[in-house]
Amino acid sequence: MSTEPQPQPRTPVATPEHDQIDKRVPPEIWERIFHYLYPSQLTRMSMVNINFNKIVSSLSVWSYMFSVAFGSQRRLRTLRNMPESKSYMLYMCASSLYVCEKCLSRTAFGNIYQTPKPILAPMPTSSKGNLEYMGEQVNLSWTIWMCPSCREKQVSELEVGNDKKTMDRILWYRRQD
Repeated sequence: MSTEPQPQPRTPVATPEHDQIDKRVPPEIWERIFHYLYPSQLTRMSMVNINFNKIVSSLSVWSYMFSVAFGSQRRLRTLRNMPESKSYMLYMCASSLYVCEKCLSRTAFGNIYQTPKPILAPMPTSSKGNLEYMGEQVNLSWTIWMCPSCREKQVSELEVGNDKKTMDRILWYRRQD
């Protein structure tokens, strides 16, 4: 039996540059970045860390979504000891199965056909400038919820890529609706 210490498995160490990026970039910049995301993507970003949660929950998109989906006359009763913006965010997340992320329309309960369904988030179908086309590497879990009319419009506007795999994938997707 050897008395030499056994080598310990190496654990990845976060670099200081990467570890605190959310704190080094001003919240105003994150707000501008988050402005381009759909509500379900914002919800995912709010789960990254406390700083992102504060930024995402303070965005005006939640109260705007509420007013579009439920009417501008309706007011939300906010939760006790919680900022108004966070109350709107939580309510809209709870209502997300009935609200289209594109047009923000709300589906009446019981109308299953009009209920928003997942669709792939819009992605470029060819490289443009600094944006590189990801082709078949698309993360299929990156979906947004759209009503039938927004889904139909989204699918009809997809450009068919030049390569056969992309063309087959997009044509298959168009046939699903």
